[in-house]
Amino acid sequence: MRLILLGAPGVGKGTQGMKLAEFYSIPKLSTGEILRNEVNSKTELGLHIAEILKKGMLVSDGIVEKIVAEKLSNSYGNGFILDGFPRTLHQAVYLSEILQELPVDGTFVINIEMNFEKLIPRLSNRVTCADCVYTFNGDITDVKLMTCPKCGSKNCYQRDDDKKESIIKRLAVYDELTKPMIDYYRNQRCWIEVDGDNTIDFVFNSIIASIKQKIVV
Repeated sequence: MRLILLGAPGVGKGTQGMKLAEFYSIPKLSTGEILRNEVNSKTELGLHIAEILKKGMLVSDGIVEKIVAEKLSNSYGNGFILDGFPRTLHQAVYLSEILQELPVDGTFVINIEMNFEKLIPRLSNRVTCADCVYTFNGDITDVKLMTCPKCGSKNCYQRDDDKKESIIKRLAVYDELTKPMIDYYRNQRCWIEVDGDNTIDFVFNSIIASIKQKIVV
């Protein structure tokens, strides 16, 4: 099974991706985590990506497509979950070409929908653990005093792209660039859309139920 998670920044793709990975026993590939690891490595590419992310822009199709192609060339015999890719129509078409060559059946595109006005406060209070890259909501005025609920580390920080000015830019860019991609997928049989303005478990159960319904049909 191949699951492609779509949705604006902050809708919960990462959280749902982890739950789905555990439920279906398949690996989750997060392009966001890969890019941030590249940034933390301080390579020439990483420094270039850091400047792009700081401005709230999307990393170019060429860079992200190359990263995804390299990752998917590994053995994913039982399937995988993509979180953060594709984000543009060009990437969606590119991904379709890649998937045709992979020996895994069952592709579902899951769009987690949520009002942008509700996403801004959710994102602006988001904290990231530098050790395990887990993100969670907290009081950003005391980030250095916070403890990661996943690994227990106190090495936490707020990402530049989670600051309010970057968030507004990111959402505007997302809306502009992803609409053609959404239109590309919407009328395909693989399309699933769920309301992200609910509890984590409610959204998760909605996704599972929708996948089961698609499989039966």
